[in-house]
Amino acid sequence: DRAAFNEKEKILPLQNLEMQKIRVKIEAFREDVRAFRAEFLECCPFGSENAITGNYDKSYATINEYYERTCKIGARAEKFNDLELLFDINPTDYRPLRECLTNLVLLKTIWDMIVLVRETFSAWYAVPWEKIDTEMMLVTVRDLSNQMKSAPKGLRGWPLYAWLQDEVRNMSTALPLVNELHSDTMR
Repeated sequence: DRAAFNEKEKILPLQNLEMQKIRVKIEAFREDVRAFRAEFLECCPFGSENAITGNYDKSYATINEYYERTCKIGARAEKFNDLELLFDINPTDYRPLRECLTNLVLLKTIWDMIVLVRETFSAWYAVPWEKIDTEMMLVTVRDLSNQMKSAPKGLRGWPLYAWLQDEVRNMSTALPLVNELHSDTMR
């Protein structure tokens, strides 16, 4: 017993030195994570530019790129957490990484909705005047509106969500007017 205690005492300074090195590396990594989060918020498609231009692929490519990068950084974070566990250091919480993953899921959801709404409306613009079925279109717009209302709560504060909501609302306002113009009494 005494021999084991003496050996532990001998390696304790080395262990403390190694713990200090790990803490320095973890702090540097935390700064990298903070910088990544700032870049993420700057570069990810939170705005409506690509939706307006119909450049959906660019948004999806950015989402995929940042998903891969977030996963790689997350794997490094897990390795640091394993080291912390090994040296009895309190594990670091990499909240910015969790926020990135949450935002990526929400971004994918909102961009799927944008593509659905914009492509649906684009298809309607190609319908000849005589074949317009405004009642069917109104039902579709109501369904799209309901889908938006059932979207995750995290999306609702985003300007991109408000923009999409306006797009759907504008179409639901325009369709009754189209119906009036399309009626027999207006011909």
